[in-house]
Amino acid sequence: PAGSTLARELARARADMKIILIDGQSADTPKPCGGLLAPDAQKALAQFGLTMPTSVLSDPQIFAVETIDIPRRHVRYYQRNYLNMDRYAFDSWLLSLVPKSVSVISARCRSVERDEDGKFLLSVGEQTIKARAIVGADGASSIVRKRFFDKPIKKYVAIQQHFKNDGQRVPFYSCIFDPVTSD
Repeated sequence: PAGSTLARELARARADMKIILIDGQSADTPKPCGGLLAPDAQKALAQFGLTMPTSVLSDPQIFAVETIDIPRRHVRYYQRNYLNMDRYAFDSWLLSLVPKSVSVISARCRSVERDEDGKFLLSVGEQTIKARAIVGADGASSIVRKRFFDKPIKKYVAIQQHFKNDGQRVPFYSCIFDPVTSD
């Protein structure tokens, strides 16, 4: 979302700028992150004047999350205003809003280096792209952040699993907190 939004806004503000957007996602290799759109992200879309099409939404919509704190043996329900969506459809929709003046390359960036002139050399698919500036909008494991910044990347694991509803309960989402697996 950040990359396509930046490309869209830069193209509007700076028609003279050559912009390349590298999109490594495909229907065969979708992003592993979930499809819940938090209220702050919904607000950001609204600030850009965007209304998400219903074709991006998925069922069921979520109004509460059951949280289970294992060590304390607490179960609580928290109201949440997330939108449940198809993540690949969402990203494809945002990409469709990028102006035609932006070159979109469907490939993954394998490496980023700096040459002797201070330009960036990106290895993308089978080609090398030379750029004056780059923005790493590629998520938590950003190749740009790993290559050019010393700050350690804190990692966590989120395990998503679906269970068949045998009709006993209304479908729900739950979140389990366990200090053995995370802080």
